[in-house]
Amino acid sequence: MLYCSLACYKSPNHDECVKRFAGESLAQSLHNERADEASKQQMLEILGRIRNLDIQAGAQEDEADEPLGFLGELRPEEIEAMSAEELYSRIGPEEVKRFEENISKEEQLRNILKQWKPWWTPLLKSEEDLVLFQGKDPVPQRLFDLPPLSSLTKERSPEGLWNNLLDLLYFYIYFTRRHFGDIAAQASHWATELEQFSQVLGPTKFAHESGLHALRSSETKLLLESDEFLSDPKRTQLLEDVISVLRGGSEWMLSMLSDFYSALNELEDPKSSFMAKKLYFYNVWLADQAANDYQMVEAMLHSMALVVSDYLQQRKQDASKTNSVDNDIK
Repeated sequence: MLYCSLACYKSPNHDECVKRFAGESLAQSLHNERADEASKQQMLEILGRIRNLDIQAGAQEDEADEPLGFLGELRPEEIEAMSAEELYSRIGPEEVKRFEENISKEEQLRNILKQWKPWWTPLLKSEEDLVLFQGKDPVPQRLFDLPPLSSLTKERSPEGLWNNLLDLLYFYIYFTRRHFGDIAAQASHWATELEQFSQVLGPTKFAHESGLHALRSSETKLLLESDEFLSDPKRTQLLEDVISVLRGGSEWMLSMLSDFYSALNELEDPKSSFMAKKLYFYNVWLADQAANDYQMVEAMLHSMALVVSDYLQQRKQDASKTNSVDNDIK
């Protein structure tokens, strides 16, 4: 994670950086931790390294003549050796107050993140959840007034499009969980990764040969190319989420495709626009299929959920056998 320069830190516009930093850092690691004395000291140490980061990057030190009251000329090892109380005294009362306010904001954001649940999972039954989500529909609004499929293509749709839905659903869930549901606001951050991950949204026509091929290919892409470590529990969670949306039938699948399309359609770069057009096609195609034979679509999605469920169970069994062999070796 990159930190702000000294000039940015002193600027009034740094408040925006604080908000962005809080969201990104919490989303990655802090939402499961308490803002105790240790985390405060970690944040203080980060502030202490700002000057050293600027020097190493060759930044212009226009403010070099100004006194750095909260840092002085401390070396990194000196800062790391200081207690939180000593750093507090170096920073000064105004900066301490500002920092404590930021900690409070982070705690509020952490509470929100803890309460967040994907729209495809049931809400918790606590009174707090009922108040927070009262009167709100967690399912994204689907696109309506879609044109007939014949207006977009005269070709017969290949059977592989059903398999491609698993590719799109898998990556939608991945990015939605990664950004705690705020995929529209964060689209500029994940659009480039999506282009690298999804073969379906690539520049050429592509159809997965089977549902299993779509799942394995999607998992492999994340494992090999994602900056985020995809642990076994996370992989299991993604597959369980795929099953949940598929069991929601065509309405949930169309909501997913619509949400995915709307997020990318807000971006203006050519590659994102191209991916958005492909997602729009899948919206039109699936809506057309459901309008012509609703029962067939529901049966197809149900069978796809069974395929994913069988794949997940097989993975769990394989993992159990591996653990058993490891224990025997020990």
